[in-house]
Amino acid sequence: MAPQCFDKKQFISRDDVLRYRAVTKFLSVTNGYGPSAPVGSPEQRKGPPYHLNQTLSPTQKAYVQTLHFTHLLVRQHEVVTTTMLENNEDILNAIRKLSIDNTGFPDPRQGPRRRQYLRWIRRYRRDDQTLSDLPTNALPGQLKCKLTNLDGTGFPANVSAARYYIDNIQATVKGAGGRTKLQTSVSWGKHVDNTVCLLRRMRLAKRMDDLRPAVKIFRNYVVISSCEKMNTRLFRGVKKSRVSGAIAALQQATTESLDVTEQLRMMENRRNFHLAITYDISAVKSDSAKESPVPAVHPLSAKDSDEVRNIVTFLKKSGHGQGLGSYPPPGKDWYNVEGRQVFHEILSRLLNGYTEALAMLIKTKNTCHKEKTAVLKGKQNAQGPDAQMLDRVATNVVFFLVHLSLFQDKFAKMVVIKGQEKSTVLHEHLQWVAERYRLEDDRHVGSKSPLYRAYDEDTVETKSGSGESHEIDSEKSELSDLDATSQRSWAAAAGKYLNLLTLHGQAMRNLGKFDVQAKDEAKKIASVIITKGGFRLLEVIPEYKDLEMVSMKDLLSIFPMKDGKPLQKKDQILIMNWIHYKEEKKNGAKHATDFRSSYFGGTCHCEVSLLCIQLLNRQMANLRKSSPQEGIEIPEKDIIDLFLKTITVLPVSKHCCPACDSLVAFYANLIGKQIQYPGSHKNWSACSPPPWILKDAGSHMMKIATEALRERLSWILEQINRKPTDPSPTPSSSEVKSPEGESMAGESDAESGLAEQSMLENSEYTVFDF
Repeated sequence: MAPQCFDKKQFISRDDVLRYRAVTKFLSVTNGYGPSAPVGSPEQRKGPPYHLNQTLSPTQKAYVQTLHFTHLLVRQHEVVTTTMLENNEDILNAIRKLSIDNTGFPDPRQGPRRRQYLRWIRRYRRDDQTLSDLPTNALPGQLKCKLTNLDGTGFPANVSAARYYIDNIQATVKGAGGRTKLQTSVSWGKHVDNTVCLLRRMRLAKRMDDLRPAVKIFRNYVVISSCEKMNTRLFRGVKKSRVSGAIAALQQATTESLDVTEQLRMMENRRNFHLAITYDISAVKSDSAKESPVPAVHPLSAKDSDEVRNIVTFLKKSGHGQGLGSYPPPGKDWYNVEGRQVFHEILSRLLNGYTEALAMLIKTKNTCHKEKTAVLKGKQNAQGPDAQMLDRVATNVVFFLVHLSLFQDKFAKMVVIKGQEKSTVLHEHLQWVAERYRLEDDRHVGSKSPLYRAYDEDTVETKSGSGESHEIDSEKSELSDLDATSQRSWAAAAGKYLNLLTLHGQAMRNLGKFDVQAKDEAKKIASVIITKGGFRLLEVIPEYKDLEMVSMKDLLSIFPMKDGKPLQKKDQILIMNWIHYKEEKKNGAKHATDFRSSYFGGTCHCEVSLLCIQLLNRQMANLRKSSPQEGIEIPEKDIIDLFLKTITVLPVSKHCCPACDSLVAFYANLIGKQIQYPGSHKNWSACSPPPWILKDAGSHMMKIATEALRERLSWILEQINRKPTDPSPTPSSSEVKSPEGESMAGESDAESGLAEQSMLENSEYTVFDF
């Protein structure tokens, strides 16, 4: 199909795109400092805009199921967005019929008739494929949209998840930095199709003899495919070198940019949720004067009692049930002083068991890759991987994950009344844990805490044997959210941590089928979507290499502040030096930002791509056509035509960044309706709008990002200009250098910044440690 080209004047310019990239890059470099969003806007939205129509549409009622889909599809670094392509009134009608007649499912032998319903889009990563250089006379920055119909029939019948995975292993290679890179022939698109196929097999099963193996294959496939992501979430942080021997090494260090205390702090495991939850709480002496009383809880229902009893039975059978006795006890007092201890033992052993099972799965999976690579390379006496072993350890992970997910979900929703406030059983329990261990936040354990010695001696990563857990881009927002929440409430942050661990488990429980008959409405909604819905995968990827942006140094020289004028040269240099000082203190000099670089490593986020296509659909009649040489090429007509219905649900596998959130807000105000989505976090990431973003939408995004950076830069200057309580010696003007080595001597207003700059160069000062 011939490309559609339209007048450039109706879209934001290439120069604006390059500036936007630089602005978001600058904001990402300075995350954690100063305001996170422009004044007057919500820093961290928790859901849909609250000032619009409050009535949920039928489509929005199915939001939870589609959100579970996005979590289910994440294997490693993917960020996934799902959208519904038509109003689901037909689906709700089908569910009403199913409550009377459950024979409405299509016969798999005849081939189901499926309407277009769900479409998935994921965020492109630059290491996904190799792109060619931009040809002469080609427009830079072009994105192409690849649409794939998913028939959900690709996973072979009667093949275990482990056998399928092993059959698709490719030879292991060395990736960037010499790290081992495990390879498989199952692309992400194929993974999505496999997931749809396995879900449908469960939903179409009419006999338990068919359902049981379908459930096992589905669950094992999910955990084998996604165990690295689960592991990254389990160990929220980077393990540094152990403290043992560190002081001697520090005494020999030549750098004076980090004091000993700060370097030792960097060597600690940065988050303590896992340690606190799995520590033997019975060994810690209670200080009742500093602990909250046991909250008044409602009696457990018969169903809740049975489910908790089944969890305890599972722990006993798996070797983790010593001393649990019979829990919950009959009657109302299931969460008294003694019951609280048993409750914690159950949570602790579920998490410990899950940790051990996951570590074994990752170890076994790595072994399979090693053995398959040896076979592929024709090594003598090489033996193939053991599929039965991989299947067994995957099943063990599934059991612990599903039970942990059930426990977490149940008590995170069970309400407790505390005076005039509502809380939950899980939150109150974690609050008690924080009081018992004297925990103030998630990053540091004070010397008065009973956990102090254990925290110093060991880390979660050491227990698991899983090695380093690297904070890749898609995890940084999760980490910052935990850190920010723990500053207000350790218990609330620990609750978020447990929810994060169990996202795949929640998705398996809610989308899976464990009985031939669907009994509740949520299960029926999932059943109809999976069996009658059509699925498409849209991937938006660059056509050629596009790594350009305005350098951050050049951006500072033209960036307008509140008075409409750019910063003075002296202030620009002070800001860059301040950022370098902070980076050196935190990460070492090797990781300092290169402000002169015009290299852009970010991408276009999937939420923005999706909404921009929707906006194009709404404005197609008003766009002016142009020649390919003079215009902007937009996605093909058949792709834009998919978005005839207004999007009101936007499930994403993670919280949206502020850039994406600004477009969600613009779109919601445009259509005058709520947009259901996960909400936003406050960490910016370097990103780019697509070249075919309409001018009004692009201008709004640029306005929000510009205001955020303006507030950030003003805040940094305020910190620099604060008067220290113990002033350091003032260096001569020749000592004050810009990051590019430009001397500030001779600048007309350089003298006023000398004292501030000396603080940046003197590591003894802590006035800037925020």
